[in-house]
Amino acid sequence: MNLKSVIHYPDTNSVEATWVEVIAPEQIIPARDIPPLIDDEDNVIVEGFTEPARVIPAVEVQVKCHSYADVQMGMLEADLGADLPAYVNLIALVCSKIVPYVPPPLTADDIVTAMDNLFNAVAQAKSYDNRITCALRAGYPGPFQAEGMAFAQWMDACNALVYQMLAQVQAGTMVMPSSVEDALSLLEPMVWP
Repeated sequence: MNLKSVIHYPDTNSVEATWVEVIAPEQIIPARDIPPLIDDEDNVIVEGFTEPARVIPAVEVQVKCHSYADVQMGMLEADLGADLPAYVNLIALVCSKIVPYVPPPLTADDIVTAMDNLFNAVAQAKSYDNRITCALRAGYPGPFQAEGMAFAQWMDACNALVYQMLAQVQAGTMVMPSSVEDALSLLEPMVWP
């Protein structure tokens, strides 16, 4: 497998590399003299001429073509193998232009969604379908009522705390947590009866 081309696309800060196998090498057919064509009576039917030399190009088969995103330069280095030294400057250029991901700022919706997911996960860990079926047990006497009441009270306390925090953020008296994990860390853990 031979490396045929490496193309840098600056607009996407990516690199495309193509490898080929040569299945028929280039052939050079030398010039040759073609004698005239003469009939039985020595008449020249076709004049003689010199056929020029010609080149039959090599036949290549593409065996691999891959586009590498800027964050995949390690893969490109591994794939280049022995050809790597010729491309270290190009790889360094691509790596220098990687723009780090900056997550969007946390929103109230992000926190509320994460909180609902937490409630569902806690309820499902106790084999309930979700937070609603778990809290619903609080209203019905039976073996699951105590769990339902404890869960519903915990969920309400968490909601009150988070909505109070969001109100403080909106009022400017508190800074929005930097991550969902930071926001959820403010919640007390669920304690089952």
